[in-house]
Amino acid sequence: LQSVHGRVVVGWLVAQDIITVLVLAILPTLEPGQDGDVPRKIAIAILRAGVFVAVMLLVGARLVPRLLSVIARTGSRELFILAFVAGALGIATSAAAFGLSVALGAFIAGVVVSETETSHQVAADVVPLRDAFAVLFFVSVGMLLDPGIVAANLGLFVAVTAVVLFANAAIAFLTAAAFPYSGRTALTVGAGLAQLGEFSFIIADESLELGLMDSATYNVVLAAAVVSISRNPLAFASLSRLERALRKVPLP
Repeated sequence: LQSVHGRVVVGWLVAQDIITVLVLAILPTLEPGQDGDVPRKIAIAILRAGVFVAVMLLVGARLVPRLLSVIARTGSRELFILAFVAGALGIATSAAAFGLSVALGAFIAGVVVSETETSHQVAADVVPLRDAFAVLFFVSVGMLLDPGIVAANLGLFVAVTAVVLFANAAIAFLTAAAFPYSGRTALTVGAGLAQLGEFSFIIADESLELGLMDSATYNVVLAAAVVSISRNPLAFASLSRLERALRKVPLP
């Protein structure tokens, strides 16, 4: 985060998160078997999401900081963590009242907490929870993955993985290169984005529950994510060689 490369990558990821908010709001309107005007339903879903975000940012940004500040002054770390977790889960589940995904509510809860004066304390105190859930997250991905289904859809798996590893990286590299950033920054952005993030799992899971994606495609997405995440360190390790190779390319 202290480098230009890191700030550009994080900025790109934040933009993806914002797009994910819209996607999660729209997905229920695309459920098969629904009648009615789809564009109208999409517009209503986006409006509901906008209202929810506005309410949470206005009300939550006033209520949550005061609550956490009062509890922080008690000096009880356990009570502080409990209050944070309860507040985050409360905001997340309140999204259901707007007909939205709990995942979307959790994202907004994080945004609300980040605006508090105690956000650094929250970030430090929830590290054990984050690490535990990160382990459970990848364990659950491994348990959900069915190698037999992936093998039966090998062509689709290769295509999706190639798009993630190469097409996604190329788009990110060329976009960063089009702005006044160095070649090193563009390469770092391309390498950093050559993988599927956690929001891809959330979107895939929502799509599976709504009948927008079958089990075979879901397993292909999981397998592509595992491969791309596993190979990402190799992409960073090859940055120096790629940079030297690009310096040898003659300019037009």
